[in-house]
Amino acid sequence: MLTVGAPGGVSLYRTLRFDLLKKTSEETKAAVLKRVPIGSRISAAQAVMESEGFRCAKLHDTKFAEDSPDGGPQLVHPRADILWCSSGEWGFLVTKRWQVSFVDSGGVVSEVAVAVGLTGP
Repeated sequence: MLTVGAPGGVSLYRTLRFDLLKKTSEETKAAVLKRVPIGSRISAAQAVMESEGFRCAKLHDTKFAEDSPDGGPQLVHPRADILWCSSGEWGFLVTKRWQVSFVDSGGVVSEVAVAVGLTGP
C-alpha cells in the first residue's frame, strides 16, 4: 500500500495493482474478494479491476475456467454472462497472466473464478 500525503496532514491511501497480483490463484482470489465481495455490483467490480490495471470485457453466454485448488486440471464452469478481467507481468520469454472472471447475475457478482499461469515458449 502506498501512502500519499495530502494538504492539512491527512493521509490518503491507494491500493496499488500489485496488491491483487498474488503468487497463486487462491491468494489472488482472496485479495480480489476483499475488494469485490460476492453481492457487489458488476459495474463496481469493473471499476476496481480497471483501476488496478486490469483490462476487462463483458462476455455473454460463455464458458470460463479457474485453477483447481489441488493443482489438478482447471475447473471449467458452465456458460454464463461474465465480466472477464486480465492482467500480466511480461518478462523476456515468459509472461505471468492473471485472469479473473466475475459471474454477472442480474448486474450483481454471484461468483468469482481465478486463473494464474505462465505463458511462453
